[in-house]
Amino acid sequence: MPLRRSGRGLEQGCGAGVAMTITQTMAAHAANRPRDWSDLAKKRANFMFVDTVAVMVAGRREPATINVFNTLKRWSGRGEAVEFVHGGTMPAPWTAMVNGTSAHALDYDDAFEPALTHAGAVLVPALLALGAERRASGRDLVDALLVSLDVQAALAAAMNLGHYGRGWHTTVTFGVPSAAAGCGRLLGFDAHTMRMAISASTSFATGLKRQFGTQTKPFHAGLAAHNGIMAASLAEAGLEAAGESLEGRGSFGDLLGTPGMPGFGRAAERLAGRAAMDEYGIWIKVYPCCASAHRPIDAVLTLRGDAPVAADEVERIDVHLSEVAKGNLTYDRPSNDMEARFSINHCVAAALVDGAVELRHFSPEQIARPDLQAVWPKVFMHMDPDLPASAPPSPEKEKARVVLRLRNGEVREQTAFFPYGHTRNFVSEEMLARKFDDCVGGHLPAAAADALRERLFHFDAVDDVAEIFGILAG
Repeated sequence: MPLRRSGRGLEQGCGAGVAMTITQTMAAHAANRPRDWSDLAKKRANFMFVDTVAVMVAGRREPATINVFNTLKRWSGRGEAVEFVHGGTMPAPWTAMVNGTSAHALDYDDAFEPALTHAGAVLVPALLALGAERRASGRDLVDALLVSLDVQAALAAAMNLGHYGRGWHTTVTFGVPSAAAGCGRLLGFDAHTMRMAISASTSFATGLKRQFGTQTKPFHAGLAAHNGIMAASLAEAGLEAAGESLEGRGSFGDLLGTPGMPGFGRAAERLAGRAAMDEYGIWIKVYPCCASAHRPIDAVLTLRGDAPVAADEVERIDVHLSEVAKGNLTYDRPSNDMEARFSINHCVAAALVDGAVELRHFSPEQIARPDLQAVWPKVFMHMDPDLPASAPPSPEKEKARVVLRLRNGEVREQTAFFPYGHTRNFVSEEMLARKFDDCVGGHLPAAAADALRERLFHFDAVDDVAEIFGILAG
């Protein structure tokens, strides 16, 4: 059950015949939605915790993570939650900031396709940190995560695709309000206090896609996790915020929205529908790079088959993508690992030459490989005319078409719709376990890794999520 109830109880001024605003509607849903989640939704949420903790551990030594940690440790006091860099304790908001940055540092974390976000890298660190502080159970965190995704999907239904296309990083802009709602759910907020948390969170929620390919992009996830905890904690303390912050002049939707966006009526419809996790699922990545590259990678791996293709055999490789995907893959000559994760040239080269795209392919040594660099200038991106810019982000419409032309005149073509790991082509538990072991190996002793895997794969049986941090602290 939620940890406790707080605030005034039912919303005031919403009697019969009085329409609720969208912030009221969202808050009422987040506070009062029954915990009757489907078994499928709970299983997918459990996978999100396994996956996010795995990539969080894997990203603990990355420069972005270390830079955030070194900044915060100068001011840190003691806390109940554990950051993943050195296993020390910090207050929950700072723990979430470090761990969220770590979770997104390798771009190996999940994707929530309807919102175009990395949901797990924000929500899991926020809920784990606050849950450890408040001694919550795994069941409580699964419930809070599923509520968070409902809120995130509702925001996306109202504001995308124009919001994302304008340059806002939705992992932050949608991540902060959804994290605030999830934290409020974990704390047992009533509808009024939840409304204050969501409203306040909109003043914390900005991030720019201009930072893609830099250390600030993974920091966005940590910042959103931190800000979600702060918005909920301030509301719990009694901080008042505007009653309606999503719609109206000067609101979140007014300032960050675009002309012709679907509007918040769509958000209300989304909240009234099936749970977001049932409707959309989650995309567990199997390649440690931008999700926009995954469909082309799958297509290239199919074209390649079991036989390596050398750079000198290739005439050219044409990759046809949606405008959104094309816009995310901006580095044709990457100079470091962060840029390489957003380079279709490098990802296609690794897939073609090595038949794999793995963590190792983003090391300085791999990026400098002459055989991979020889492929880079032969890769060309095009916007697919079948995927108009005005179309909503839809799994049914999203695709990548790759045409490989060899110097001997051979032409191979492949279209990929649902890459491995996508909710329509979901990972098996065995594959997720292999990813977990690959991420955690070398970072934790074998006994600790085994204990962590056991707890996470049976997360609903964990009575106190502080146990997770206890394993990491050794």
